[in-house]
Amino acid sequence: MRILEKLGLFLAALGIMLFTYTLVISGYTYKADSLTGLPEYHQSEIDKAVAAQRLNKEYSSGLAFAKDFKQVLKSSQEALAAKAADGIPDGVAEWDFKLSDNTIGEYTKQASRGALSGPVK
Repeated sequence: MRILEKLGLFLAALGIMLFTYTLVISGYTYKADSLTGLPEYHQSEIDKAVAAQRLNKEYSSGLAFAKDFKQVLKSSQEALAAKAADGIPDGVAEWDFKLSDNTIGEYTKQASRGALSGPVK
């Protein structure tokens, strides 16, 4: 009976260690298909900002990726606001053209899910 208790404890500890390990080995890399279904003016500004800030590197944590990606989105937000001051395309509402803070949060979540690489998704 003691052997079964020790075996169970060993297997439980091993399971916890394996689970923790799978979380640690995950990485984040922005890919062109990390964001899908965006309006073309949002996508083009984000792509320009990604190229300018060289976001195509490997991140070891989701927090570091999200921080850098939010900077990309903030610069895209500023660029779109400047373009909106010059004139919004016909048939497009102002807040459909501009990036709101709420939209930045949604795009960050979507990009983080799309950029995740590792055994746990």
